[in-house]
Amino acid sequence: MTRKLTLLLSLLVLASSVMFAQAKPGGIARELAMGASRIDRNIAVNPFIVMDPSWLLANPAFLLKYSDYAWFDIAGGAVNGYGGENVYGNQFGGTSFSFGKELSVGAILSYDASVTNSLWTPLNTYIAHSTRAAANPAAGQGTPRAIEVFELLAAFDMGGFQIGAGLSYGWSNQDFTNSPAPPATNSSDGSLAAHMLGIRGGIRMDLGGGSAFEGAVAARMDKATDKYSIGGAGNGTGSSEYGASTTELEVTARLPLHMSKRFTLVPYAAMRTYSIEPTEDGRLVGQAETKYSLKESILSLAFGVGGEVKVKEFLLAGGVSFATRRDKTETNPNATATDKTTTVTSTITAVPVFNLGVEYPVLEWLTIRGGYYRAIANIGSKTAVDAGASNETNLTVGNSSVSICGYGPTANDENGLMTLGVGLKFGAFALDATVSEQALRRGLGMIGAQDNVNTFGYATLSYCFE
Repeated sequence: MTRKLTLLLSLLVLASSVMFAQAKPGGIARELAMGASRIDRNIAVNPFIVMDPSWLLANPAFLLKYSDYAWFDIAGGAVNGYGGENVYGNQFGGTSFSFGKELSVGAILSYDASVTNSLWTPLNTYIAHSTRAAANPAAGQGTPRAIEVFELLAAFDMGGFQIGAGLSYGWSNQDFTNSPAPPATNSSDGSLAAHMLGIRGGIRMDLGGGSAFEGAVAARMDKATDKYSIGGAGNGTGSSEYGASTTELEVTARLPLHMSKRFTLVPYAAMRTYSIEPTEDGRLVGQAETKYSLKESILSLAFGVGGEVKVKEFLLAGGVSFATRRDKTETNPNATATDKTTTVTSTITAVPVFNLGVEYPVLEWLTIRGGYYRAIANIGSKTAVDAGASNETNLTVGNSSVSICGYGPTANDENGLMTLGVGLKFGAFALDATVSEQALRRGLGMIGAQDNVNTFGYATLSYCFE
């Protein structure tokens, strides 16, 4: 009897929690369905949507708005280039817990916003110009797997404003040892490793009347190293080490201004910069010093103005932005005193960038969404040699993959982007997903579809347990 009563009470508690809990829909899937721009290789947002859990990835102060909450970006289904593979880098999630109204702590798992995995390209280019390259068994290893990143978050309510902080760390490595059969003794060892350490800070200040200021700063220290050693004595033995490192700096700010009961004005700005310069930190015995020099730098800027309109349950969020990115690469063989530095500068400037999204709950548990994203980009490239000749090209294209201050812009995606999405709520659970436009023509294809067209693309699952 006691066991039955306990079971009955447990079911009643569970039922009541599901009945009265309030789901908090949103995430990358919602943003993608509402005209989002890519802001790095993993995520995309419409910067004019005032409130969404995806902003946790940009500003840790949002942790207080989404406490006692868990979310999972489960990707899946190639929809306009997002979430095409269920692999690390596309899938990530997080959780948070509140301790009263003043403190929230949380974690984000497997979300890597750094350029650490991109350091191998300039590093390997640099090593290829060293005298070690021809005799390095480690060269055949390729690069380590993607670094695994974890981040711890904390946010505090200080009354008139909330502050948040994040600490992230990621690492990977790949080692090998080559021990020849006796009587040979010259064993060799190689190691490829990468790591990153990141810190973030954010603030959300209440300006009264529903208006707020949101600002965030992030810094990430990334490094990749290639080490090689061979036993014995004489030329070609000893240890060598090559490395590439960078410090990324990222700043974002928004100013949602509550102009009326229906309209919130949303101006924003963002900046991101970093530079990479590989180095030779050790050489094998008898190996000549590497004279070749290589330096890469990237600067991204974006700003825009738009707003969010709410009419009863209908929401419209959109605006216009300017976005630009400059990539600069400087190389010099330094083989002779007369060698010149060659500078290649690539610039992509997009103006205007349009982000537009709509959302409407047709039922208590069902929300439909639509979006439009479009940019006109000018792509320029200039190659110049110190005190020498130069050449320059420019191309203007319609482009719907222009980043808002991320690794882009890029010019290799579709010429236009219309998106559809759906949101489902069941008690404390929410499932948001992009929807293939083909689903409207041939019906649902979740099970047994013969045309290889997914019904749903990118999906976000969340649960609110407050």
